[in-house]
Amino acid sequence: MHENPAPAPQFTAPEVCWFPRSKRTPGLARRLLRDYLARTPGGERFLEVGELLVSELVTNAWQHGTPPGNLIRVGVELVNDELLIAVDDARADVKPELKPLTEDHKSWRGLHLVNELARAWGHGPRDGIGKRAWCVVGPAPTDSEEPLIPRPVLVEIEGVAPPATFARLSDALTATWQSIRRLPLGEMQSDWFAHRLTCPDAVPRVTEALDRHGEVVLPFALAGDRHVLRIRPALGA
Repeated sequence: MHENPAPAPQFTAPEVCWFPRSKRTPGLARRLLRDYLARTPGGERFLEVGELLVSELVTNAWQHGTPPGNLIRVGVELVNDELLIAVDDARADVKPELKPLTEDHKSWRGLHLVNELARAWGHGPRDGIGKRAWCVVGPAPTDSEEPLIPRPVLVEIEGVAPPATFARLSDALTATWQSIRRLPLGEMQSDWFAHRLTCPDAVPRVTEALDRHGEVVLPFALAGDRHVLRIRPALGA
């Protein structure tokens, strides 16, 4: 999912709170979201990813977008079976930016989680000074199993390994992780790939991404060079 430099989707009646610029603010934002989803029918389906992404957006606002003495505004709302999250800060000149997953850019690594887990995300102007960063979260998959009719996939680690075809997505993720874990990526990048490829709902999440975007693209840095892991349906599948 690529970021969208545009205003957030339209909110109608969001749950809103202003928070101080503090290292405690991500936790306060997660509590706001938990309380809102707990009293919203079906809200539990959005909790796991929603907590993660609101925390990342608020952390970026705290670390990069809010000067001392200014507040951070967080809004959440469930609309048409999608969770909308918006985080406002006071600096329009500092834009959320995806950067390679390296130690030099580790303070921005949370945006890679937003980019991979959100249905859409972006940033744009808000009323008054500053900017709004936003994301759209879909409901959690209800089934961790693969389709009854497996769909072959093609996996390529560009510049590292040639393309390989797998009859089942679960086999592809397992084999890909075994290849990735042998690379000297460093702890941060290894943890990132471990989460994306081995978490309990990895198969349905990748399946949803393939259905929505046609392929999954995971960039990483190796020995100073940029590489990309691509997962896409095999030709003829």
